[in-house]
Amino acid sequence: MGAGDNLSGTTVLLEAARGLGTIYKNGWRSKRSIILCSWDAEEYGLIGSTEFVEKHFPALQARAVAYVNLDLAVSGSEVFYATGTPNLLNFLKDAAKSIATPTDSSKKVFDMWIKKDNSLYFPPLAAGSDYKAFLQQIGISCIDFAFENVSGAYGGVYHSNYDSFTWMKKFGDKDFVWHATASKLLGIMLMRLAEAKVLPLNYVDYANEINKYILALEKLLKDLNITSDKYDLSFTRLKDSTSAFLSVATNIEEFKAKVLDPTTLRSLNNRLMLLERSFIDPRGVLNQLDVRHIVYAPNPYNSYGGQAFASLEDAIRKRDPKAISFQIGYISVFIQKASEYLKGDL
Repeated sequence: MGAGDNLSGTTVLLEAARGLGTIYKNGWRSKRSIILCSWDAEEYGLIGSTEFVEKHFPALQARAVAYVNLDLAVSGSEVFYATGTPNLLNFLKDAAKSIATPTDSSKKVFDMWIKKDNSLYFPPLAAGSDYKAFLQQIGISCIDFAFENVSGAYGGVYHSNYDSFTWMKKFGDKDFVWHATASKLLGIMLMRLAEAKVLPLNYVDYANEINKYILALEKLLKDLNITSDKYDLSFTRLKDSTSAFLSVATNIEEFKAKVLDPTTLRSLNNRLMLLERSFIDPRGVLNQLDVRHIVYAPNPYNSYGGQAFASLEDAIRKRDPKAISFQIGYISVFIQKASEYLKGDL
């Protein structure tokens, strides 16, 4: 059982591996390493992927550019769904624009995506799949994607004995063309990440998303009638830190096209790769040592749902003035640190 979850992801991974193996035999060599992994024991506890991260922590922390996750990769053909860290949003948009849909070659996967969600943003990552350890323990930028049905036809099949090859053949992906499409998308993403002269990590999107989260939490304070001049001042400082981050990120995007010498290029790519690590809090978030990302954490009341700035939201929900003040200031420090790290010697 598990034709959709998780064997559709496994099938897509194996097909992408076959494609990469073919071009490798024909002489292609990537500039960066591509590691293909299939995890065991995702249910319950994300054991396989977590043990891999723990075993290879130093190498992953120093060298991992990005992690692309596949779980329930295909359960339908009506919409394209994706989530991830915002610095990879534009990268996925470009990849989705290059892959045609199997039912209409004039339409791209991007067209399916924008039809489902006009705003095209990444929902906050949570703990519902194997990206958790990569993002939450190390701070590695992540993407997760899938082809689905809006009608929810897979809902009654999910995690049941009905999630079988027969169901997939009759209802999910009759000719397995969406599996093939997912493989093409995965393959093109892996190749572009491995070949890019300048890493395609865009922190303008990241800064803009952070600002949206801040405004939403500020509104939550007002909606709950928790008011204080002290909070207003703290949020002003937090927004100023985010504006500075956005300014540096914008300058970096302009700088990318001008990089020529190898030393500067290496320095820039290191900053782009390692910036996500700046959001890792060694103390853990909400007293969870395996959840250390200050921006993204599982919702404390629903770990399948992601929560931006979970510690601050939790403090607001609990109406804890001391914790609210501390968390606003604490987040400001992390954003300022990220901004200074990204700027480097620019």
